[in-house]
Amino acid sequence: MLLIITKILVSVIVVLGLVFISERNPRIGGLLVGLPLGTGIVVVFYAIEQDIEFVLNSVPYGIAGLAASLMFALCFYLGNEVSPVKSNNIAHTLFSSVCGIFGFFVAGEIISLLNLNILTSLLVFLVAYVFSRSVLKRVETVKVEPKKSTIDKIVFRIVVITFIILTITTLADIIGCRWSGILASFPIMLSPMIVILTYDYQDKIFPTVLKSFSLSIISLVLFYICLHFLLPTLGVTPGVIITYIICFGYVYILNIYTKRSFISVDAVKKIS
Repeated sequence: MLLIITKILVSVIVVLGLVFISERNPRIGGLLVGLPLGTGIVVVFYAIEQDIEFVLNSVPYGIAGLAASLMFALCFYLGNEVSPVKSNNIAHTLFSSVCGIFGFFVAGEIISLLNLNILTSLLVFLVAYVFSRSVLKRVETVKVEPKKSTIDKIVFRIVVITFIILTITTLADIIGCRWSGILASFPIMLSPMIVILTYDYQDKIFPTVLKSFSLSIISLVLFYICLHFLLPTLGVTPGVIITYIICFGYVYILNIYTKRSFISVDAVKKIS
């Protein structure tokens, strides 16, 4: 019961913070969501509830699973672009979400059939990374004034993130290490965040979040590689702490780089 409560509290705090930041600076929000926030939570609970060996066996599929996460982001973005129901905000958001989830699970199913090691999983990720970046790098950054948060919005965000984190971690008992590694890479924090941003702001904010995410997702690759080498020797707590320091260092450097490279739009567009 304590583990369940911890999962919920940590997940809710993280996702609400990410949405708050993204509404004010989508570039920063996208960079932060590329950190091992949701993935880190899932992997740590895998290590506690299963064992370290289970996590190590899942690492190659976790890295390859990041390719599926990129496919989620890319298919969500493309779904938004080609949506036939843009006039209906609810239907439009749902259509984009279904496209993203479909992209993730199709890619995940293909990955689950592969016999992967660290090197081959990195190759799978690299292919998806280059492809997604070729599309998302064209996105322009647009600033908007954040809308006021309401109780029903906050409750919705809490329900969605709680459901996703508990579902993904619970499935580990059933599906084995291959799909567990892939599901650990499901964008647990990104998915509810961009659903909310799409519903509230249409296509004004979430494309920038996805553009930043497609860069910062490299920190998740570093996360898995570091776990692969540090967990067996240092154990869960020291290994995870050192891994997070490395990941945060990468995103800090990336933040400096993207400040200069992102296309900025001076006009602030107010969404009424």
